[in-house]
Amino acid sequence: NIDKFIVNKGISAIAETLEMVGIPLSKLVFSDSSTHIQAKSLLIPFPTGTTGNLPSWVCTFLREKFLKHKANIDSPTRLYISRSKPKYRIITNEENVIQCLLKFEFTPVWVEEHNFATQIALLSNAEVVVAFHGTGLTNLIWF
Repeated sequence: NIDKFIVNKGISAIAETLEMVGIPLSKLVFSDSSTHIQAKSLLIPFPTGTTGNLPSWVCTFLREKFLKHKANIDSPTRLYISRSKPKYRIITNEENVIQCLLKFEFTPVWVEEHNFATQIALLSNAEVVVAFHGTGLTNLIWF
């Protein structure tokens, strides 16, 4: 029985995903670098694998818990995950890339503009995804 969950302030997907697995918002404590907490006991999770090399059970668990929460939307089946909004690792000729992909009926998407349920729907409904390196590729687990 866990009394409270300490989560990063400012990352809306954290609260959204925890609520999807049955953890109510009332159990969340939002923290930042200035937060100090005193606890009788503390449980700290650790990574289950190295970046890009997760055990298969992790993917199975995540898909079982979250795919059922995907948004009910009509989404394109050919996606281009844009990198135009972040301030780093941008694609200098991205407009040219998009124009080329439009000829093949790709739809540009900015995953950071969508809530988690919509991100799941976009990627799980896709047949083809074109993307460059970035955190948006985390959503390939739903593909």
